[in-house]
Amino acid sequence: MGKAVAIYKGVDSGGVCPCVTPPTKLEPPIGDVFANKIAVMANTDVLTSANGTTCTTTPAPCVSPRVVKSVSKVYINKLPVATIGDSLNEPTKITIPTGATSVFA
Repeated sequence: MGKAVAIYKGVDSGGVCPCVTPPTKLEPPIGDVFANKIAVMANTDVLTSANGTTCTTTPAPCVSPRVVKSVSKVYINKLPVATIGDSLNEPTKITIPTGATSVFA
């Protein structure tokens, strides 16, 4: 069995330096990629950005964009589906920590 497919439910892992963000809701846009009638995240999906603070000596507000970067070899509608552990922002190490309980890739 593979890894659980990422869905638009729950929160991300939160980010680290250079922009520390709290876990942020995995909010849509929900695209047109579905598995078992469940909307799933796919490569290049753009989620709402995560607000945080820099980790400099004088912290300042910052924003981390969140774009799905899937490494799955499973495709739906010609897009690789995202799974647990896939990246939303590589520099700040924001990832997808949870997924569907009944859909695996």
